[in-house]
Amino acid sequence: MKKPKDYESVQASGSYENLPAGGYVCKIINAEERVSQSGKDMIVLTLDVSEGDRAGIFKRKFDGDTRDLPKWPNGGMYYQVIYDDEGNTKPSFKGMCTSIEESNTGFTVKWGDIFPACLIGKSVGVLFGEEEYVIRYGKRQGEIGVSVKPTFLCSAGRIREGDFDVPLRKPLGGQANRSKKAAADETSLEDFFNIPANDLPFG
Repeated sequence: MKKPKDYESVQASGSYENLPAGGYVCKIINAEERVSQSGKDMIVLTLDVSEGDRAGIFKRKFDGDTRDLPKWPNGGMYYQVIYDDEGNTKPSFKGMCTSIEESNTGFTVKWGDIFPACLIGKSVGVLFGEEEYVIRYGKRQGEIGVSVKPTFLCSAGRIREGDFDVPLRKPLGGQANRSKKAAADETSLEDFFNIPANDLPFG
């Protein structure tokens, strides 16, 4: 048979590339303003690693998604709520903007309708941490799994200089002892929208 034109670039079935917890320089592939299920305004960044031996990892995963409607891997999605419960700007949102500005010489965020679009293509430092969850499907249903997700943003310079600490693993807590419905609720997309109180990893 004729060799498929994309044979060399396709990830083989059965092989799975993992992203270890740590710091990576990433590129913002897309940015959107959304509203969470609980009505919170937020920014959603689609990220991919852009430097080092893991560069392009989420694009490779996306290209290897054989579903009819492939989705960007959850590990490459960063959800940032904009306001706190009192309607004030969350420090973590300003930290996100500052991190992007510091990572791109001469860049400042542009407010208004252009805000999400002005972030696309920009670099930023991202700290990825491990997070435990309840496996909901397959032979391991009900067991505890570990995923790696973007936890904090910082300047790309900090990542290149190694000036960061790897985030501690986020434990499951008592979720494993709750009902399957409660576990499903806690592992829904809404769980991604909650940002820890100590949002900023650096002072």
